[in-house]
Amino acid sequence: RYDIAGIEMSLGLWQGKYQDVDRLWLRWFDKEGCIIPTPLEKETKEKQAALDSAEQQRQIAEQQRQIAEQQRQEKEILAKHLEAINEKLRAIGIDPSKL
Repeated sequence: RYDIAGIEMSLGLWQGKYQDVDRLWLRWFDKEGCIIPTPLEKETKEKQAALDSAEQQRQIAEQQRQIAEQQRQEKEILAKHLEAINEKLRAIGIDPSKL
């Protein structure tokens, strides 16, 4: 890499794929030695981050839906058990509404 004084950047060679061409490229690097992305690379990364975020939100929504469904089923089971208990109480002459 060739450091450029005053701008804290350098030019260097990078082997990789850019716009479907795999070869050795001349690239800009920041002061930490990380490649400075091109506008297209930056846009692609931002789009991927947005897709990842949307997928994560979809997964969270699905988990919440599953939890809500499980809670609904548990509530239904408890209501059936309560009704069965109330029927047994009535069968032995006890009015459950007066308990």
